Amino acid sequence: MTLLLATSGAANFPIWMEAHSGNASDQTTLEAAAKRMQNFCKQLASAPSFLYVGDLAMYAYCVKYRNDLIWLSRVSNRISQAKTLLLQPEISWVDLDHGYKMYALHQVYKGVSQRWVLIYAQQAYDKEIATLAKNIAQEATATRKMLWHLGNHLFGCPPRYR
Repeated sequence: MTLLLATSGAANFPIWMEAHSGNASDQTTLEAAAKRMQNFCKQLASAPSFLYVGDLAMYAYCVKYRNDLIWLSRVSNRISQAKTLLLQPEISWVDLDHGYKMYALHQVYKGVSQRWVLIYAQQAYDKEIATLAKNIAQEATATRKMLWHLGNHLFGCPPRYR
């Protein structure tokens, strides 16, 4: 199940909510919901601008309707500019507390000026490295077993080649 929720002000009082099946497409659901939410917000008298927060599925919609929204979303690492950025060897990280670092930059994608922020978490990195080492060890064990079986298999040649 997906729950879409809009809140207001510092109290975060809920002003709008929609529930959708977990089997529904996030991209389709979020785009349609964002349109309904925009219409709802236009009807509110003296309402402040809303900040739309969504996951990766909402990013394309936010870029498409860039002038009508204030939004925060994750950028897809399938976008070539994001791939290039993630592979840069030298990044001027700003150290934060508790093993976190950040790097902010201005980026233009599909004509939309955006602020992208990379976040690095040492704990997440350590967890990924441990998982990678475990997967490599499992693969090495499986490969050794296969090679042992292959090395202990008798292969027969026709008599004329002996």
